[in-house]
Amino acid sequence: METLDFSDLTPTEVSVKLPGGRNCILLEATADAAIRFRNATQKARKYEDGKLVALEGLFDPEAQVVADCLYEVGPDDQPSRNGSGCFDPSKRVTVSAVRSLPVRVQTALYDKLLEISPGLVGFDTVASVEREIGNLQRRLEELRRAEGGGKN
Repeated sequence: METLDFSDLTPTEVSVKLPGGRNCILLEATADAAIRFRNATQKARKYEDGKLVALEGLFDPEAQVVADCLYEVGPDDQPSRNGSGCFDPSKRVTVSAVRSLPVRVQTALYDKLLEISPGLVGFDTVASVEREIGNLQRRLEELRRAEGGGKN
């Protein structure tokens, strides 16, 4: 019989140094952060008759999930914890602070978060990704036709 052993739920942590001497910890995404990220990503996709017709705010969830998982630490590089031993939510870096970072920094934080948070982006299949690529290619062609055939 197979056993799923979750007796140690210690999340993966990565030390992060930001401008201005701000030290932080990027924490593996919780189920709550992952669910909110997936919901926001799905809401950014607009469908009509089963076809993807628009992408609105598609990248907003990336900054939000980074903010949900990035915590400032004290001078001793230790995070503040609440009474139950969890990271203190009041020490999260705000989404506006994440958005004010250079894009290379936000992208690096997001990429690292994906690495330490298996399953964060959901459960795509080859067929679902191929379908989405096809929809995006059709939309790109429509935009090119609307702009007079010029390539972007």
